[in-house]
Amino acid sequence: MAIKTFTTGEVLTASDTNTYLANSGLVYVASANVGSGVSSVTITNCFNTTYDAYEVVFSNVDGSTGTSALILQLVDSGGTPATTNYKSTGFYMTYVSTTLNGINGTAWEASLSASNFGGKISIFNPFLAVASYYNSTTADDTYFRVFGGIHTTASSYVSLKIAPNSGTLTGGNIVVYGYRKA
Repeated sequence: MAIKTFTTGEVLTASDTNTYLANSGLVYVASANVGSGVSSVTITNCFNTTYDAYEVVFSNVDGSTGTSALILQLVDSGGTPATTNYKSTGFYMTYVSTTLNGINGTAWEASLSASNFGGKISIFNPFLAVASYYNSTTADDTYFRVFGGIHTTASSYVSLKIAPNSGTLTGGNIVVYGYRKA
């Protein structure tokens, strides 16, 4: 959509207003409330042709004892998670030191705090039959974390499976937003 410039005295019509409101920023796509002591959460049918880029926002999710990472897998239209060709890397630091982490494996990884976790994960091209990318940023009172990576399989995915690396998840909300295309 081309950007329209209004001039002094020009009437802003309902049509113009609706068009600009409908073509702005992030748009709610799907969400999941996390139950109590669950081993994974799948947000179904959250990727489609409408958007190429997504934000997954976590609010107030708790990991059980020993849980330090979220494992993310793209899921195809048949409900099967992709379990190969993920590459990710990242770093986390306390507010006084840094640790690097590299993973090639069965899922992407993002860090998770044991209590009241909040953070965001950006995912690019999951529905397109091309490589998909992600990056995540999280923080709590002890750590700041940044992770990113690629899923090299050129296939279309419609859902996202999220699980802790160990233990369970309890409470909170996970919301998926799509970035509007211009």
